Amino acid sequence: MKQILVIAAAVTLVGLWGCQKQETAEERNAQVEREVQNRLEAEHQAQQQQDLAQREADLKARENAAAQDRAAEPASVATAVPARPRR
Repeated sequence: MKQILVIAAAVTLVGLWGCQKQETAEERNAQVEREVQNRLEAEHQAQQQQDLAQREADLKARENAAAQDRAAEPASVATAVPARPRR
């Protein structure tokens, strides 16, 4: 009687262990997929941040160039236009 119980318990444990292995493989595949998606999202965010930083730098450079042009403009206009003689 004890042998039958031991054999039944062993068969049950082996059966559960086999099922658990299959679930573990499925869980592992799901975990790998989540990690891949997380890495892709992180790379995408990093690329967006780099693009944004580049756009901000370009905008700042254009603003500085425009400010320099405006600062230089009145001096060149004043020297380029001769004064009219009064009559």
